[in-house]
Amino acid sequence: MKCPKCGYNSFDSLNECKRCGARVEADDTDIKKAKTGKSTSAHDDIENFALFENENDETVLLEDEFVDDYSFHGSTPIKKQKTTDGTGDSPESYLELASFSRRSFAFILDITVILVVSFFAIIIGLLAAGIDITAGVMKLSYILIPVYIILCLLASTVLFFLHAYSGKTFGKLVFGIRVVREDGGKISLGQSFTRWVGYYLSAIPVLYGYLSALFDYNLQTWHDKISKTYVIKDN
Repeated sequence: MKCPKCGYNSFDSLNECKRCGARVEADDTDIKKAKTGKSTSAHDDIENFALFENENDETVLLEDEFVDDYSFHGSTPIKKQKTTDGTGDSPESYLELASFSRRSFAFILDITVILVVSFFAIIIGLLAAGIDITAGVMKLSYILIPVYIILCLLASTVLFFLHAYSGKTFGKLVFGIRVVREDGGKISLGQSFTRWVGYYLSAIPVLYGYLSALFDYNLQTWHDKISKTYVIKDN
């Protein structure tokens, strides 16, 4: 109800303007409010209105309900459910999507760790076989290169296990981000495996699956989408 004196909009069930205290006239909306039979305080007025509208099969979205059901990154919402994950921990009230730059640095760190570990595995193998490292690399490159690639693929499976365990890889731990499912809970083993396979699918078209997050509304890459996961800041 609009105050005729100061123009302030008050609740329809109030008899006085909340700003200037001027008397306001009741209108037809008061009849609707009276059907609830509740208090006419500001807080109760909101609850009564929602109750009355819901009884008539009309949808009313109150501010507190909106915060419970959605999380935001700027104008980007993540749909959340009022549930708990398998560990019994409640999902966070707010989820903030990790930026593309932070995700990129974390991914580069993960790849670097995998490459370095695989390289040292080759070196240790040559030393264990009693082969001179320099000569062995030069003479056995046709064997070592495929072996190195296979070792890198095998080492990358650690990402699959770490995501399933905690949602964090080495890089994500350092840069304070983690992977969650759509309702904010811990991802399943199946989702983690799908995401791991999706890494390679995202890389096939000249890394376009990764770069697509730059243009995506929810900052999702291809492997995020196919595994139904998000990457968020780990507060």
